[in-house]
Amino acid sequence: EAGKDSCFVYLVTVPRGVDNAPDHSHPIWDYIGDLKISLAYLNLNFNQEFQYPIVIFHDGLVASTMETIRAAARESGPLIQFEKIEFDWPASLATPQLRDGHQLDGSTCTGKPWHLNYLHMNRFFSLTMFQHPVLKPFKRYARIDTDLFFIFRMRTDMFEKMETEGRSFVYWNDVMEPEGCVYGLESAIEVYLRESGMDLIDSLDVRAGYHGCFGMGNLEFFRSEKYLKFAEYLNELDGIYEHRWADQVIYRLAMTIFGEEADGRVGRWPELKRHLQHNKKYPSDLCSVVPEHRTCQETYWQMAKGKRMRPIHGGAYKHVYFPLKEDELDDDSKAETFLDVELEL
Repeated sequence: EAGKDSCFVYLVTVPRGVDNAPDHSHPIWDYIGDLKISLAYLNLNFNQEFQYPIVIFHDGLVASTMETIRAAARESGPLIQFEKIEFDWPASLATPQLRDGHQLDGSTCTGKPWHLNYLHMNRFFSLTMFQHPVLKPFKRYARIDTDLFFIFRMRTDMFEKMETEGRSFVYWNDVMEPEGCVYGLESAIEVYLRESGMDLIDSLDVRAGYHGCFGMGNLEFFRSEKYLKFAEYLNELDGIYEHRWADQVIYRLAMTIFGEEADGRVGRWPELKRHLQHNKKYPSDLCSVVPEHRTCQETYWQMAKGKRMRPIHGGAYKHVYFPLKEDELDDDSKAETFLDVELEL
């Protein structure tokens, strides 16, 4: 919408290499299906009223898919701008020869390999997104993961609240990463601080991050020379690909090192927990908000009950099923909460 200086940002990818992924890999989500539901809830519980632009970065959606995504967003559909991107490697890994001999699957993080686009996502959100010209007209952004749903109406304009409070970053919850996800990061930060003539920070915990499914940022900060220099330094160390250094850990390190947290410019809004639902399962009122979803059709539930199985959003390569409890077998009123990982709107 004309005059809006803030926007929502999504990234949706077509998973690569799924057919050849090891059985113990981290799951591949149905990003496109989730995105449609996320947009429907964003429209219903926030954007139908506030009408902010939505930028959807993608790596190869076809026109017909873009139209179904726009339709799923309801009144917010005309506010969507699709922007195709090409994921790139840092210069240190730019050629196959440079990548040869490296295990670039982030498996030190949790003992399981991560698919490549997930690792590229961390590079994109920590660095290259802020350099993209499509965000140049905007002062603030809110990044939403495709599996995040606005389940309750928000009466407050989040972007205005962020501006009024003078925030550089806003998040809703804290996380602590496993040791394997930050291998080499502490020493890398020490080198950066020394080479930049900055004091070491004794209390700095490289495992601490922000909950990554939602975050709001001030683009003046993220486009600043100091942040981009810091992010480029970390991106060139290969840790994103070898150890799954997370974008949300990089954000928190930057906010600490550059004094944004100490100066009160980072806002933790725990009240967002009431409004946001991340992952695990779909909202219980999905069939009211997105009635065309195939899991809301009677034929689907006849099939599910015939299998005596309860499908849920499990995020695996195949359906994830859990046995129905006895009191669920014939209760049609509960069917709308039994939702499936494969989505088509």
